[in-house]
Amino acid sequence: MRYTFIITCYFLVLTFHSLGQQVLIYSHPEPTYTELNKIALLNIGEKASLANITIQIAENPDVFNEEELAKYDLVCFLNTGINSLSLRESTELERYFKAGGGFVGIHACNQTDTKWLWFEKFLVGKLTDQQPETPQLSNLITNLYIGKAKVPILWKLNDKPLFFQKLPFDCKPVIMDLGGNVLSWYHVSEYGNKMFYTALGGDSLAYANEDFLNHILSAMQEVAATNGPDYSKVAGEILPEKSDFSTISLSDTLNQAKSFSIAPNGNILIIEQNGRLLEYNVLEKKWIFCGIFPDLINTIYLKHDPDFNENGYVYCFQENGENEYLVRRLSRHKNGSEFILTDFSQISNSKINYTTRFQAALNEGNPFAFPIYYDQKVFGYDPITGIEVTTYGSLNKLLNIEPFVASPGNFAINSMEFNTDGTLILLGNSKIVKIYYSNGRSLPEAYIEADNLKGIVPFEVQFDAKSLATTGPESEITYNWYLNDEAISNQKSFKYTFKNPSVYQVKLEVSNGVSVDWHQVEIQCEARNKKK
Repeated sequence: MRYTFIITCYFLVLTFHSLGQQVLIYSHPEPTYTELNKIALLNIGEKASLANITIQIAENPDVFNEEELAKYDLVCFLNTGINSLSLRESTELERYFKAGGGFVGIHACNQTDTKWLWFEKFLVGKLTDQQPETPQLSNLITNLYIGKAKVPILWKLNDKPLFFQKLPFDCKPVIMDLGGNVLSWYHVSEYGNKMFYTALGGDSLAYANEDFLNHILSAMQEVAATNGPDYSKVAGEILPEKSDFSTISLSDTLNQAKSFSIAPNGNILIIEQNGRLLEYNVLEKKWIFCGIFPDLINTIYLKHDPDFNENGYVYCFQENGENEYLVRRLSRHKNGSEFILTDFSQISNSKINYTTRFQAALNEGNPFAFPIYYDQKVFGYDPITGIEVTTYGSLNKLLNIEPFVASPGNFAINSMEFNTDGTLILLGNSKIVKIYYSNGRSLPEAYIEADNLKGIVPFEVQFDAKSLATTGPESEITYNWYLNDEAISNQKSFKYTFKNPSVYQVKLEVSNGVSVDWHQVEIQCEARNKKK
């Protein structure tokens, strides 16, 4: 049998000259299995070449990217776990499975990080506490025939297998021993691709056994994608880079802030431990003091009523015992910033949900909303690991927990919620920040400078637009000014004379060709006192 070793700066490749199915065997060098893997690779490779299967072996995880994985009908882990992969590489492996790529796991590929639950649940199950230390002769039963290679219904194998207490979702036993232990299984995952795992192959004696080699070969034939992975299915599911996100501080002078809630218009209401209530007006870009409520001291959770625009209600939750909360209600005066505490109170035993789900469908057209990769994923906070992102499947099955790539360091988070524009708001004891998906772009920041905000008519005001962090040359930035929602100018700076006594709302809209931002100020115009 003729084969060649090709060494590149990325990974080691062993190519058996044949056509047909393309298989990548990932064999990350670990001292425990180095010698065993050499024997396994040689024997599996020779057997596969006879069945028109081309095998390449990668030792470096750099191969886990779309460009490389798209070449293969299946990926095989040989005595190698997912722990050797980075977050991005692990995500690329998951994308490969979602694209239809097959998987074969041989023996010790069950070492998983506790946060990559999908790998454990879909592929390799959970080990028992006691495992064999020396090879043993096992009488095996073929329970399910897969592939084309022939495996006897009864056969023997001298090997050091692994034993499992928990198997993956919906797996079908392929090989069992006489004690009823399932040693190999096959299934179609929730992603729609085919997967196979065998606990056999823990000793070099196994790779000298023709029946075992045929068992591996039949698995490769069965699970390989027919026409390779179809990456069009997962085009929008690429893990973003940390540099794709940007953070803006909305305030760093809060005092023991405990919770916040977002109104339908995007305004942010915060309550501090001492009962002080503040609101951030996103249009005017300023904080508004809404009062101090001694009865709301130690409030741990705020929530706007779903019909807030009509009733002005905000609910405040205070601990009232184990798993019990006293719920009070604030009511906002219409067209005002003040709240009053009503006489409403109620006991609730419902669990407070401190997580927030990103829903891409609600943020279509918002250029700085989080990317489609995070659609329907749930964001939560762990004091040790930071922001965690949880993925659920059908019937609310827990599939995976991964770290958020742009989780801010040294920031203890009390509350988080996605705003109406698809950006993520994080609240700590003393500060509140906004994380948005910049993707190499910058968010325009509109800000109005006026030489005076109050005067006697006729009242002339000089308005200047200050636009920060804009993308592109100045010629691409547009400015639109509105007086009580009526357009009055498209210049960066201009003068305007107010002739009638009233209170006016002047709004600036700044666009950088990618996104739009607004800022609004109030102008108070008074009548001149008449002489008696």
